[in-house]
Amino acid sequence: MPGVSYHQLGADRKLNEIVIAGSHDAGITGGGHNERTQNKNILEQARAGIRFFDMRVAGHVVNGANGKEMRLETFHADPKVQRNSKGTFKVVDLPLPAQKAKVMSLPVGGTWGEGLREMLAQAKAFVMSPAGSSEFLIFKFDKSANWEMIAEVCVLELGDRIYAQRGNLNTTRIGDLAGKVVILFPGSGITALAKVDQRVSQKILGWQNLSAQGSSYDPRFKGLQYFGKGGTNPFAGGDHSAKVTQNEKKQGGLMAKATEERKYYTSKLNKLMGRHRVDPPVPPDTMGMMYWTSTGLTASIRERNDAMWASPNVSRLKKLWAQGMEDYYMGIQHHDTMNLPLSERAKQAAQGADRKKFIPNIVMVDFADQDKCQLIYDLNHMSAWDLAQLG
Repeated sequence: MPGVSYHQLGADRKLNEIVIAGSHDAGITGGGHNERTQNKNILEQARAGIRFFDMRVAGHVVNGANGKEMRLETFHADPKVQRNSKGTFKVVDLPLPAQKAKVMSLPVGGTWGEGLREMLAQAKAFVMSPAGSSEFLIFKFDKSANWEMIAEVCVLELGDRIYAQRGNLNTTRIGDLAGKVVILFPGSGITALAKVDQRVSQKILGWQNLSAQGSSYDPRFKGLQYFGKGGTNPFAGGDHSAKVTQNEKKQGGLMAKATEERKYYTSKLNKLMGRHRVDPPVPPDTMGMMYWTSTGLTASIRERNDAMWASPNVSRLKKLWAQGMEDYYMGIQHHDTMNLPLSERAKQAAQGADRKKFIPNIVMVDFADQDKCQLIYDLNHMSAWDLAQLG
């Protein structure tokens, strides 16, 4: 069974006009049943259809041929169990002498995952392969340490396969991304690169989550701007079915908030005084990020994930996605466009309006595989008629 091909949607389609599959905690292929989130490496996930990879990277001290060394690796751990320190180490990932670095240990919980160099090498191999040469991959880093080193390894390992254009990624044509790996850092990571050689720093783009209070869309932003947030209350309890409902409720609420004003208070005093600020609805060029994952403390992530992808819940995912862009009911009402893909309706917007509509562009999943990626890819072709059949 061949993998999905986003190139077939059309090279002129903008990134914020398509729906792609994203891998949550993409590098965590090992660990306990309540830690492991994936069972395929980066190359295998890319071949299955994943185009967006979420990862956290930190310095891990390992025993090398010449004593203690540091490797940049993905990790999965609650901040409460992380132990952070500084030291001078030979960094395995870089051809440099020993240097100062931040390292993390996980003495009472959490797990380490795939190494940064290995993941980048696999990403490069994919976009250089016949199947991947017209595709793209996006690596989003968050909650990481040693930003300068991460950037240097990305540039060194990817070579000419790193996407080096500066500009708004949301409105970039996917044809312009073909054969490239995009690297995204948060604001703190971009700031940390201020003293790094521009031959490195200029190849790293930023990301901004507009669901954070006080955030606003900037068409001049160099990178990706999205609206969305994952995770359910780990203390809420309930069986797997209850977790699906909790996630559905949270994600539905978030997607609805994207299209309305959001009132917030900058302090407890201002709340008491009734002094609030208002974030406007996000502009339609913002990319939506929707999570079909759930959070717990001790239960098996794999078992919970299997429940989320059982047949009845797949229909719930499709409805949630469509309602997230407010086109489900609109499509039902306009019978002349019942068979038009909803993603195309979002591109064209309402009748007579030359304006795109907000759309959940990235669907984040655990335990990525080809079936999940195909289902998400097929959302690009789903019409209001298809959704009406779900009941």
